[in-house]
Amino acid sequence: MVLAILILFFYYLPNLVLPVDAVETSYSKKVTLYPIADSYVKKSHPDENFGKEESLRISNYTDQRYPSLLINDTEIVLIKFDLSEIPLNSTINSVILKFREKENTTYFWIGAYNCPDNTWTEEEVNWNNKPTHAEIPTDIVEIWKNKVWLWNVTEDVKKVLSTGKLSIVLQSETKDSTPHWINFFSIDRHL
Repeated sequence: MVLAILILFFYYLPNLVLPVDAVETSYSKKVTLYPIADSYVKKSHPDENFGKEESLRISNYTDQRYPSLLINDTEIVLIKFDLSEIPLNSTINSVILKFREKENTTYFWIGAYNCPDNTWTEEEVNWNNKPTHAEIPTDIVEIWKNKVWLWNVTEDVKKVLSTGKLSIVLQSETKDSTPHWINFFSIDRHL
């Protein structure tokens, strides 16, 4: 029997796509899961919270010639999903994290990292209190001309399914002096 859980892509909101096999059912089912929290944190504003912003921003730029300029900055995204609708005895074959881009500057790479600490909240997270995440990205995606970006986070969901929550950190993998950033639509965007 097969239980297919699919988190459908809503045009602007980030989401997960989870085709899942389970042994106790013999039918297919589609489920939509949207984030329960999202935010970005900014190194140059370490105590500021951006949880209610309509965009999620990722950037990394440091010009060693001018280290005090505000353009020297790093911003990372945190996103949290409730996985309680997925049966614990499911066999997970594939999970895709899907984001719709709002705007970006240039070609670069973004890594998706498992974040095992789900205690962060959208209203309180900032650079200084952000949770730690895995050292190695689960998946890295090339940001260029597409408008929809997909990360394979299958292994992350398998690791945390029993906890009922999934937190992912997205950050730039490009470490050079070329300014680059991207904005994604947040769950707080007014449609």
